[in-house]
Amino acid sequence: MAAPGFAAFVSSIIETDIPPAQMKAIRERLREIGLEPYDCLSPDLMDAMATHVAKQKGLLPAA
Repeated sequence: MAAPGFAAFVSSIIETDIPPAQMKAIRERLREIGLEPYDCLSPDLMDAMATHVAKQKGLLPAA
């Protein structure tokens, strides 16, 4: 079995109560361990979308 080569849908962790401000460090750490972070759109746009969803779910403050 092949080892994972990338980390998909990284921004979605924001929807599990991870602060959006931590995303840069999380992506850097994934690269350090050999996993290229992957989202279907630009990381900033995906983070913004996931942040919006997390706010809608009440996981992050609305303002």
